[in-house]
Amino acid sequence: MIAMGACVNSAKGAKLKADDFFRTDQLLEIQIKMLSSDWNKLRKESDRGNGGFGRIFGGNRSGGNRFNLYKADITIDGNTISGVGIRTKGFIGSLNPERPSLKVKFDEYIDQSPIEGLDRLTLNNNVQDESLASQYLTYKLFNKAGIPAPRITHAKVTVNEVYLGVYSHVESIRAPFIKRHFGDYSGEFYEGTIADFYP
Repeated sequence: MIAMGACVNSAKGAKLKADDFFRTDQLLEIQIKMLSSDWNKLRKESDRGNGGFGRIFGGNRSGGNRFNLYKADITIDGNTISGVGIRTKGFIGSLNPERPSLKVKFDEYIDQSPIEGLDRLTLNNNVQDESLASQYLTYKLFNKAGIPAPRITHAKVTVNEVYLGVYSHVESIRAPFIKRHFGDYSGEFYEGTIADFYP
């Protein structure tokens, strides 16, 4: 059981476990607090005019980030993690300025590893799947079949006390995921989208 109301910032080690945040018997409660001006900037970056093919083929081929990170505090089921970096995420159809998908990076501003087995959160807005079931069922099926796939659950997301709805909380395919499935970090790893390789 996770201690409620705890502040879990820690540069020395994690106090919480990733498994605690992928339970299927409850909805996670996620509250994000950040400057209103930063939230408005983040949301504007979700405008279709700033993302998708236009950004990728319009000169942003240098490998730089399409979206900016903003400082925030996040509370997950009563556990507060201060000083995280948050940005919008998405590609073409999933970009949405009213209800953006979000990436939360724990160590962007503070050297911290508050959740063992996770270095960030991925919160998908499901604007292309109102059932909230497609991604969930697919990843569950892959995992049961022994195919490396992200863990997934659902979360109620609130930003600055405004409820945005239920999001998919998806395990990010980063170093902790690779270590859990393959045991080490050797070799190359690429995401199979049109944006990865250029001359």
